[in-house]
Amino acid sequence: MIRSALFRSMAPALLLTAACGSAPTRPPGLEDPIGAGLPSPSFAISSPDEAAARAILAEYSDRFKEGYPLQAGDKLRFVVLGNAEISVTAYVPAEGSMHFPHVGRIDVAGRTLEEVRAELARRLADGYLVNPDVSIFVEEYAKRLVHVLGAIHQQHSYEIPGGRTVTLLQSIALAYGFRPEAEKRSVLITRAKNAAGTEHIMIPVDVVALTRTGKGEDPLLIPGDVVVVPEREKIYVHGQVNRPSAYPISADYPTTLTQAISMAGGFNRIAAESSVQLTRRHANGTRATYAIDVTRIMEGHSEDDVQLQPGDVIFVPESFF
Repeated sequence: MIRSALFRSMAPALLLTAACGSAPTRPPGLEDPIGAGLPSPSFAISSPDEAAARAILAEYSDRFKEGYPLQAGDKLRFVVLGNAEISVTAYVPAEGSMHFPHVGRIDVAGRTLEEVRAELARRLADGYLVNPDVSIFVEEYAKRLVHVLGAIHQQHSYEIPGGRTVTLLQSIALAYGFRPEAEKRSVLITRAKNAAGTEHIMIPVDVVALTRTGKGEDPLLIPGDVVVVPEREKIYVHGQVNRPSAYPISADYPTTLTQAISMAGGFNRIAAESSVQLTRRHANGTRATYAIDVTRIMEGHSEDDVQLQPGDVIFVPESFF
């Protein structure tokens, strides 16, 4: 019998081994996957659907394409032409608002220079000056950081140069690119929804579509964003195969048991091909082990090929005959 990696379109017959109750005809399908996710955060977090995610990214890109909003620690110079007594230089305080002569307090943090300039001019024109000429300059920027984590070559917090913006792809380049096991179709941007940082949104981005097909615009990051590049989820192949290991799989390209054995270099010469074991953890936390006769696969029974789930463990025992 030829043992090779030609297992692409074949299928097993399944029997539940050493389990209580009646045996299913095949393991449950991918409608009930068990995957290793990120740990639960300590803050409220929401995940918008694809359309909502695109709208959120577009909103920020449009608003801040000329520059990021002001934040606490920025040093600003306010110039009112012909009125040196109300032209001031000051840092944006932690509370985010500043007091101006004849005007009172104005919210500054979280707004663009133009938004603050326009409000200051309007309020000065309301009973104090006629057509005030107001300019605002940033003399010194506070640190603006984005954080890049996960399956990239250098996890780090990166400072955005003053007066410049950074996009998702630029941040990944700063982190020296993806590692081979990166799940590029599900890169996540976690972004604060409020100033206190108690509410966040998690925005998924398909970087493959972005770079390979040109679908969409490279999202603009804002200070405080956390970019998480997850690893592709894995299946585990061990026992009598030529390259036992953990192998990443992608939801976009379903992997069958026979393909997994091919990835592991095929059976070695003492493999019990008729007694391959597949162990799967189900949604209720229980585990079940299925005996799979791969010789049936080699005979062309492709209609029952098993699609693997993240976390599946395949064991090829030794043949004693």
